[in-house]
Amino acid sequence: MNPYRKVHRLQRRHRARAQPLATGWSWLAPALLGALAAPLARPVLLWFLGDSRPAVAAGLGGLCLRLGLALCGLGILLVHERVVRGAERAVLDPHPVQPRPLVTALGPRMLETTAGVLLGAIALLAPLLVAGETRGFMLALPVLIGAWGAGVSLGFLAQLGAVQAARSPAFARLLEALRGTAPPMQAALIWAPGLAISAGGAALVLADRGLERAMRGDPSGYPLLAAPFALAVLAWLPVPALAERAWYPATTLLAEIDAAWAAVEGPARERHVYLEWVLRWSPTGLRPHLLRTLRAGWRARRGWIAGAWGLGLLSAIAGWTDAPEALPHALLVAATGLCLTGALGILLETCDPPWLGAALGVPRAPHTLARGLATMAYLQGVVLPPVLAVLLRRGIEALVLLGVLEALALALAAGCAALGQARRQAWFLYPPLALALWILATRSLM
Repeated sequence: MNPYRKVHRLQRRHRARAQPLATGWSWLAPALLGALAAPLARPVLLWFLGDSRPAVAAGLGGLCLRLGLALCGLGILLVHERVVRGAERAVLDPHPVQPRPLVTALGPRMLETTAGVLLGAIALLAPLLVAGETRGFMLALPVLIGAWGAGVSLGFLAQLGAVQAARSPAFARLLEALRGTAPPMQAALIWAPGLAISAGGAALVLADRGLERAMRGDPSGYPLLAAPFALAVLAWLPVPALAERAWYPATTLLAEIDAAWAAVEGPARERHVYLEWVLRWSPTGLRPHLLRTLRAGWRARRGWIAGAWGLGLLSAIAGWTDAPEALPHALLVAATGLCLTGALGILLETCDPPWLGAALGVPRAPHTLARGLATMAYLQGVVLPPVLAVLLRRGIEALVLLGVLEALALALAAGCAALGQARRQAWFLYPPLALALWILATRSLM
């Protein structure tokens, strides 16, 4: 028996005793939100229902492609946080860990923890069944499930492969050219998720073509539906052996990256963090608290911040068209991304021990305000790309989108700042708040 699967069962049992409701809620919340949002999102996501068969096939294929990319990208980012910067690494690394069984246990664990998001995406397609498009719904399932599995497999392959590439002399020149201002060994970790999502996107394009053909009655489309599944299997095959060579070097690599940054950052650069320029426009008394919050967010939740820009790019793709529905499409995707990324404001509070503020001597009021401002700044990664895309394609209409998205971002940031005081109970209160704000925002342009 794999010993690490037993460890994960014990971890689940411990969390269930400490937070019995939170454990179940984390599984059910995405699926419940998807089911509640499905009828509201139908006019935008499933606008093609009732049209001709080719239009339904093309519309459903495009929708599955976007949902699949979101599932794949989310899996890649979550694996990055778990494998590269996970809390388990700090505990396990001093001991003689067996990387192969550890990774083979982490893979199913990642699928389990992200299954709720998959169910939420499937729930968004429920109006297909109401409209009598049962065949289209069944054909969409393998695309979404394959994208979900491919995201996890590609995440492990990309992160462990990046560690190997960062320490390989064969990739030294390439990484030196790509690194920018980052240390050379960090360039591999930076570019690995992009390469992984590109591979997932290629498989999803094939599955999209297969779905359209199958919807039109062409049997040649059915094999293409298996492209994401095939990619998931092929990406996972080298992972156990790769873990043997890369799990421990990953710890050394992270230490080298941190040391390289420490050598570069002298007293003049100690404040250089993501969004540090926001401090210029903040009140003087608030700057230390805002700087501390930005540092904590960038060091502990970098995957969420990168994910915000990824969701923003998906929103920009939805709005990059001259079609009349471009504005509501971009709004729907961006509003969903804001509600997902807005949880970062609660993570910044709940992931710290309750005694941290007292230990640092931090007053409650400026700390709460700083966390709200930092969350608002992080959410701009979702807001700006779709607004720019709509501005270039449709002109002045982008101001309407900007106003709605900024109002939603402000409400989410303020809500997270207030809910963070409740800590554990915040995860019960945030989903209904985000859903209510999402409904108000999306209905404003429909």
